[in-house]
Amino acid sequence: MGPLPSPSNIVTDPKKMTFDDLLIEAGGFGRFQIIVLLILCIPRLIILLHFLQHVFISVVPPHHCAISAQRNPGNLSQEDLLFINIPQEQDGTFSSCKMYSQPQPHLILNKSQTINGSGVQSCDQGWEYDLSTFSSTTVTQWDLVCSRRGLGKAVATFFFIGVMVGAVIFGDLSDRYGRKMMLLVSMLLAMVFGGLSACSISYPMFAVSMALSGCTFSGLILNIISLCVEWVDMRHRTDAAIITGVCWSIGGCVLALIAYLVRDWRWLLVAITAPFVPAVITIWWVPESARWLLTKGRTKEAEALLMQCAAANGCSLDAFKKNSESIQALAENGTSSQTYSYLDLFRTPRLRRISVCCGLVWFGVAFSYYGIILNVSGLGFDIYLTHLLYSLVEFPGKLGVYFLMNHLGRRWSLFLTMFMTGVCIGVSAGMPPCK
Repeated sequence: MGPLPSPSNIVTDPKKMTFDDLLIEAGGFGRFQIIVLLILCIPRLIILLHFLQHVFISVVPPHHCAISAQRNPGNLSQEDLLFINIPQEQDGTFSSCKMYSQPQPHLILNKSQTINGSGVQSCDQGWEYDLSTFSSTTVTQWDLVCSRRGLGKAVATFFFIGVMVGAVIFGDLSDRYGRKMMLLVSMLLAMVFGGLSACSISYPMFAVSMALSGCTFSGLILNIISLCVEWVDMRHRTDAAIITGVCWSIGGCVLALIAYLVRDWRWLLVAITAPFVPAVITIWWVPESARWLLTKGRTKEAEALLMQCAAANGCSLDAFKKNSESIQALAENGTSSQTYSYLDLFRTPRLRRISVCCGLVWFGVAFSYYGIILNVSGLGFDIYLTHLLYSLVEFPGKLGVYFLMNHLGRRWSLFLTMFMTGVCIGVSAGMPPCK
C-alpha cells in the first residue's frame, strides 16, 4: 500500500489542489477504498461467469445421424447398427453428418469395407448426441451441427457485438447520469436478459437475448472500472487493478464448479444469473464517484462523500473540513458547458497516438485471451479441469504482473507480457496435435 506522503509534499493552496490531493488527505488508499473495491468485486466476479458461459453452453457433444426403426433390420447391437448405417472417417470414428442412403447389412461381416460416396447422404432424421457429459446444450437444443454449426459458434459473436455496442451506449449514459445509477440499471437489465436467454424458445430469440445481455454487461464493466479508478489515487491504481483482476480469476474457478454441477444449459444460465439478486442489494453501500459529482457541480454531495471517506479511513474530520474551499474550486474548474464526444480522443496528435495504440493493444489482448479460453473444449481434455487450470494459472500471472508494474512501469510490463504471449502462442501452434 505504501506510506502516505509527508505534509510538506501535499499542496496547500486550495486553488491548486487536485482531486488526488483531496483523496490523500482523506486517508489515501485506506479502509474506505478497500470496502468499495471488495463490494464491486461481487458483480465483477459474476461478469466473468457470463463472459465465459459459452465454453459450456455451446459445447458440441459427439453426435451422429439419428437412425430410425426402419433402418434396423434385426436385433442388432448399437455398434453393429452404427456400422450398417453410418460411414466411418479415416481415423475410424463414425461420421457426424453423413449416413448411408440404405442400410448396409453386409458390412457387419466386413467392417473394414466402405462404399463409394454415391451411397452416402446427409442426415434426414436429425441427430443423436452423446449426453454423458452434458445433459443439454444450445447445440443439442436446436441441432446446431453440420450445416448449422456456424450458428452455434455465432452465439458468442452476438454476445460480444452487444458488448461493443453497450460500451458506446453506457459510456455516454454513465457520464450523464452517474456511475452508481447506471451500474444499478445495468445489473437489473442483466438479470432480465439473462432470464430471457434461459427461457428462449427459439434460436433467434436466444441470439437477440444474448446480444442484449452483452450490451448490459458492457455497462457493468465500464461503471465498475470507473468507480474503482475514481475512488483510488494514481499511486494505488495498480493495487486496485490487481484486486479486481483476482476476482475475475476467482470467477473462472467458480464457473468451472457451477458448470460441473449443472449440466443443463438453461439451468446453468439461471445459476449464473441468480447471484445478481444479492449483488443488487450491495449497490446500496457503493458510493457515487465524487470525481463525477464535482464535474457536475454537485459540490455538497461530493464533499459529504469525501468526509465519509475521511471518517472511514480514520482521518480527523475537523482537519479535513478546511478543504471545502478546495472542493469548491475543483467543482468550478471541472464544471463546463462544453460537451465531449469520442472524436475528442483523436483531436490532437498525442491523443490520436495513445487512442490508436491502446485500441490495437486491447484488440490483441482480447483476441488472444478469448480465442484461447473459449476453445478449451477443442483441446481434447476434460473440459471442466482444463477450464479450472486456465483460471488457476492467472493467479501467479497477475501476481507477477503486479511486481513488474511496480518495478518496470506500465510500458515495459506491457511489452514483456505481450512478447511472452506471442512466443507461447507461436510455440503451441507449432506443436503436433495430441493423439
